[in-house]
Amino acid sequence: MIFYHILGTYFLFYSIYTSFHLLNGSKRVSREKKGKNIDISYQEWVVFLPAYKPGKVFLEVLEAIQNAAFPGKLHIYVLLQEASEEIASKIKAYDGVYVEEKSFKEVIGNPYHEVLRYMCRQTKDRISKGELQPTHVVLLDKDNIVASDFFEVMASNIQDYDIVQGRRAPLKVETAGQAYDALAEALNDAMFRMSRMKIGASPEFSGSGLVFDFASFDYATTHLDPKAPGMDKNLLIQLLLRDQPPLIGYIPEAVIYEEKTEKLEALQSQRVRWFGNQYYNALYYWKKLFSKGKLDTIDYAIALFRPPRSVHWLLLLLGTGLELICWMFFGSFFPLFSVSLLATGLGITKFVLSEKKRGKWFRQIMKKVPSIALNNLLSVWKGIQKKSQGKFIHTEH
Repeated sequence: MIFYHILGTYFLFYSIYTSFHLLNGSKRVSREKKGKNIDISYQEWVVFLPAYKPGKVFLEVLEAIQNAAFPGKLHIYVLLQEASEEIASKIKAYDGVYVEEKSFKEVIGNPYHEVLRYMCRQTKDRISKGELQPTHVVLLDKDNIVASDFFEVMASNIQDYDIVQGRRAPLKVETAGQAYDALAEALNDAMFRMSRMKIGASPEFSGSGLVFDFASFDYATTHLDPKAPGMDKNLLIQLLLRDQPPLIGYIPEAVIYEEKTEKLEALQSQRVRWFGNQYYNALYYWKKLFSKGKLDTIDYAIALFRPPRSVHWLLLLLGTGLELICWMFFGSFFPLFSVSLLATGLGITKFVLSEKKRGKWFRQIMKKVPSIALNNLLSVWKGIQKKSQGKFIHTEH
């Protein structure tokens, strides 16, 4: 019974937490797309494109960047890693693209961290040579296709923030894997970006589609924890723990499109990185985050200890079933899981009904929830193991 009450209380807390952020963040606050009305011609941005084994879609990425409107000066910096000769030669043929090739196989610690640090060092070297004077860094993934107004919208909002996070949208959603990936991204947008913005906290980074002032990006990458799996959560933590943390904004009108993973089975390695990243930062940084004594850092520490959502939902259903059986046969029960299920259901219902496409995605994965939950439990186990520390697990779409 003690275990039941401890587990039930944990899930009740996170059910209320989840429902609050979903109710608060499911409806986006619309902003005027004001980029065309603001003079941003003085801004100089450098787009960082770390490209590990890039495919043909990377050529679409480059074309979208070059075709996107930006009244200021835009530099494109591509760092190729293990690219095929065919793809590398096509990338180097683009005008106005600065291309380097380098291997990070022998790096001690998380190689992606070193990739970002290397790109900062090379950029500072180019600054010293007078080749560029960037005000901001744009961080994109090798499969991020920017909307035509992405840079304009981000530039107009960078006036109010030091760092801005755009919204990653799926190019298409046809399979259960793509639906799950898209739904997870939308849930994170609602809970950890839009809702956190509304309560006056910093939105969580989604790993790409970010614009930083150069100084903040250089500081954060320099101070990344080399043992942390992944990158984005620890990058945000390093910024939040500064004496004067930067002001961060989430701009859902600034959109980048990406391919979502087609097969559910292929998502496991991605989730190993995600959960390893989440729980590593929870275990090693919760004290520092709480000690700051700010809503911003306390809420983020709480978010890091949340259970995987698929596991959360499945255990609430099972726990509620057990409570009903106890009520039927013994006449009494303590409805921890039942109340938790109602609380979570309230937030999920609001989230799903907020946009028509979310209901379709949700229906596509309903039958897959048990297998998703089991795979996520396995991913959590693999992610928290010592051998996952200091690694960046690359995944293919």
